[in-house]
Amino acid sequence: MKTPLWLLTAGLALFACTKTKPIESPRVPAADTTILQATITRPLTDKKFEITEARLKRGEYLVNGILQCFVCHSERDSTIAGFPPIASKKGGGAILGQRGNFRMVAPNISPDKETGAGNWTDDMFARAIREGVGHDGRALSLPMYWASFSNLADEDLASVIVYIRSIPPVKNRLPQRSLPPEREKELQGSPKMLTGPVAYPDTADALKKGIYLVKVADCVGCHTGWYGTNPGMFGGGNPMSKNNHKVVLSTNLTPDPTGLAGWDAATFINAIRTGKGGTLDGSMPWTAYRNMSDQDLAAILTALKRLPPVNHRVMNSLPATDCVICGQKHGYGEYNKVKPFPKVKTDTTLYNQYAGKYSNPDGFVLEIKYKDHQLLISEGGPDLLLVPIGNNRFNGIGLATPVSFERDRSGKINSLICYWIEDEVFKKLP
Repeated sequence: MKTPLWLLTAGLALFACTKTKPIESPRVPAADTTILQATITRPLTDKKFEITEARLKRGEYLVNGILQCFVCHSERDSTIAGFPPIASKKGGGAILGQRGNFRMVAPNISPDKETGAGNWTDDMFARAIREGVGHDGRALSLPMYWASFSNLADEDLASVIVYIRSIPPVKNRLPQRSLPPEREKELQGSPKMLTGPVAYPDTADALKKGIYLVKVADCVGCHTGWYGTNPGMFGGGNPMSKNNHKVVLSTNLTPDPTGLAGWDAATFINAIRTGKGGTLDGSMPWTAYRNMSDQDLAAILTALKRLPPVNHRVMNSLPATDCVICGQKHGYGEYNKVKPFPKVKTDTTLYNQYAGKYSNPDGFVLEIKYKDHQLLISEGGPDLLLVPIGNNRFNGIGLATPVSFERDRSGKINSLICYWIEDEVFKKLP
């Protein structure tokens, strides 16, 4: 599982801003239309995916469902609840947001040869979708959440590309994105090459299927509060907006009473199918998710129910007030209270054994520090205090997941475990 450091603390919100309101900055003196080549990339190949009925059908299901491709790459009808894509403009791209010298653009991916992707190769699509490098070699900006799509199985990737190439061409010439020069340069080192095939999970296992769908949908990017104080992964509190409409905060998807604790599959499916009766804001792409099967939606809920519970209620229907849990303003904010962690006796003499650096398979490093008889966790941002919440289990204010430490057969600490929809192992570095 490819989990960047931003999933673990609130310190680095940059990658987590997928599908949030466009970054705004009055400090940018002028638009930057320079296209810089990504510094991390691979050469394109002549790979071509065979067109089959099965792939066309699967691709249509994914693109119009869990991947919500047309939610960004199409103009949307703001007169209809949920702002669904305009059918005649699917794939034609759109300006996602613009203010001052900032402009975020989802390009035309329809097969139009003059203004769209009609001249792109299959591998141009593949590299853009899962590795974050555009057809012209530039690093893609973050509203294209390729980091989550990197979890897309090889066959699903092929199906998506085969289907997108089959949709009607849309003639729609769009301007380039416009970002601050320093941000444009920073982006060039963000892509990551895949090092091997990506297998599809065991579809007979509802939890494994749900984990796969949650990861490729980037639910964590929207439903985690990356600004202010992180209430916990999937605990809500992320500011959201579409096409410069009002800003709302994402809600809590964890199995806490302030989240989905009382929800069963029927309740969850109905909420997605109807957008809670059309009341869900258009920044939540329920108009795409409603196209998914009952089985897949139920599997998503199964995965979400595995999350550690987070105490954080967000109700956008109420007036926005200060929330001490996430540090934002949102409906129900004034009623949220910080619950102290349970007092747990622990052997603090072991703390010095936990100190050190830990890395996951993708090279992301966490550091555990032992200071003044306390444990701190850091990823290069502010240190966060680890509080014991059980036997060899810790949490902390601003920490997105609980963690624990594992020993090898000799009794030496050799890894750190982060707990969310699946347990992620960080190995201790020498």
